[in-house]
Amino acid sequence: MEAFRKNRVESHIEQAVLEMALEQPAYGQVRVANELTKRGTFISPTGDAGAVGL
Repeated sequence: MEAFRKNRVESHIEQAVLEMALEQPAYGQVRVANELTKRGTFISPTGDAGAVGL
């Protein structure tokens, strides 16, 4: 049983954020959110920090 995590994003979004963070480590939260939106994955700038557990 997975422990409850507040504000958890869907796994495919979490994966996209992690891939972007590894590909472009200099990008900040806003840039990652904007780049993912261009690719069709919608997440807020504060949501991508939550996706990687920051």
